[in-house]
Amino acid sequence: MATLYVDATGSLQQDREESLTEAVAEIAENRGVIEQAKCMLMVINGLHEDPASELLKWRSQETNVKLRMLAQRIVANRG
Repeated sequence: MATLYVDATGSLQQDREESLTEAVAEIAENRGVIEQAKCMLMVINGLHEDPASELLKWRSQETNVKLRMLAQRIVANRG
């Protein structure tokens, strides 16, 4: 009786690479909208970078809204 083996490592590695690529793209997109919101707070309120970041984080925690969602709302309302 012959035994048949199938090498699926290439397919698994490709799946992992695709998942990683998607995750990195999502992180970059989230970071982009957060940076936009932070810059808007800096310009509108005359804040420096660190206070603008802290304001975003504080508001996110106070309202129990994820930072990304809060940033999206800020950008959408001011854009």
